[in-house]
Amino acid sequence: MFEVELKAILKNKKSITATIESYDFSSKEELSYESIYFDSNNTLSNSQRELRLRCIKDKRSSIIKNLITYKDPPFDVFSRSKPEIEIEINDLEKSIALLKKLGYEICLRFEKKCINYKLEYQGLELLITLAFVEELGQNFIEVESPTSDEKEFEHRFSIIKSFLSEIGIKDEDLTNQYYTEAILKNRSNE
Repeated sequence: MFEVELKAILKNKKSITATIESYDFSSKEELSYESIYFDSNNTLSNSQRELRLRCIKDKRSSIIKNLITYKDPPFDVFSRSKPEIEIEINDLEKSIALLKKLGYEICLRFEKKCINYKLEYQGLELLITLAFVEELGQNFIEVESPTSDEKEFEHRFSIIKSFLSEIGIKDEDLTNQYYTEAILKNRSNE
């Protein structure tokens, strides 16, 4: 699966949220994402790959979903979107123990609070995430539409960019910096 996604710094959350909520969205969820990244002597990070466990908690239902994700190096230079394999797992703690037994160590752990909307736009289903990363003190918007077909990249990116523009996100607000990079940079400056 290819994660076709654009991300921007959200400067006016209230206004953008109101605009998104004016669309006919099919679902809305309030979630907390705890992301735990693993590496072994920087082998993965040096080759721009990622190994992550994620615990997703639904604020309304209290349902918890755990995922393990592996990401290859980026396939798109601008967005830095990556091909990924994601599998649901039952036991987060046992998965951490397994990865440690395989020689991986936790290199980063952080949380983001999210509101996810799903809607159809120009014939494409979009997942719109309004994310707040407390450690960075910033709000972000992520818009994605995964695909398994490489021929779909450009088409999906253009629709996502059109949607972002329509809701008031400017090109200069787009960012291709990963949360992991921003958090590590922030921690190194402390």
